Amino acid sequence: MKKLILVGIAGVAALAAAVALNRWYDEDPNEMPAPGTVAPSTHALPTQEQPVISVARVNQNGDVMISGKAPPGVEVTILDGTQALGQVKADDRGNWIFIPNDAVLPGTHEIAAEAKLPDGRVVHSAGAVLLLVPTKSE
Repeated sequence: MKKLILVGIAGVAALAAAVALNRWYDEDPNEMPAPGTVAPSTHALPTQEQPVISVARVNQNGDVMISGKAPPGVEVTILDGTQALGQVKADDRGNWIFIPNDAVLPGTHEIAAEAKLPDGRVVHSAGAVLLLVPTKSE
């Protein structure tokens, strides 16, 4: 029970930090990433309608936190390959944070996003983020 409470507290703290950082930091897609960081791999710059994954974190247990930007108020679906992990709504500034209920299984996962626009169109992120969840023995 104590471990569950600690994991919950850690998750809330990570969520709060991600919200604060997203509200505080406006991302410029043309800006080079800071040394020691890795930017999502894209072949083309995203349009203003495309969702963008800004941060993707995973721990050794497969607990994931993914955040990004999309048009304000749209529904964003987070994808692992072609399978939907879940949905989240972008806030009035276009920021969103997704923390799935279940851990991601060990292995390599290609995480992307898609947004359903008010006119009904679905637009996909320009690129994907690769997550590597280690097996328990690694």
